[in-house]
Amino acid sequence: MDRSGDETPEAEARFDAEARFEQALQLLKRDGRIKGFVHAKHNGDLDVQGIDFLIFPRGTSLVFAAQVKTKKKRSEFRAALDRHLMIHPLVQDVFGIEPRHSPHHIAFRVMKRIGKRTRALCERSCRRRGHKHR
Repeated sequence: MDRSGDETPEAEARFDAEARFEQALQLLKRDGRIKGFVHAKHNGDLDVQGIDFLIFPRGTSLVFAAQVKTKKKRSEFRAALDRHLMIHPLVQDVFGIEPRHSPHHIAFRVMKRIGKRTRALCERSCRRRGHKHR
């Protein structure tokens, strides 16, 4: 993916975080944990909607939209997260990526988040139908 039009240091850092996140998704795909993923094109339709990646987990027809942010200082990340959620309230899965985070660490966090979202969805669905969820 070419982002040569991004000249700012912030854009460079964002690209590094997205590249690391993509490496994690490639690991998950290779290991069969996800069916695949789509990395949004810069300023493309998905990117404009606040989505950096669409993730297709195995064993479900659900699709997860993820936003990747470079995490430097906690206060800066919190401000970026708040700004993102105000502009794009439908994209709730925002991952703060630090330079020290390995692709394996990020992959673990992605699967943990997918599991949490899937369980919450199942529990809501069961409550609506009057079923007890384990």
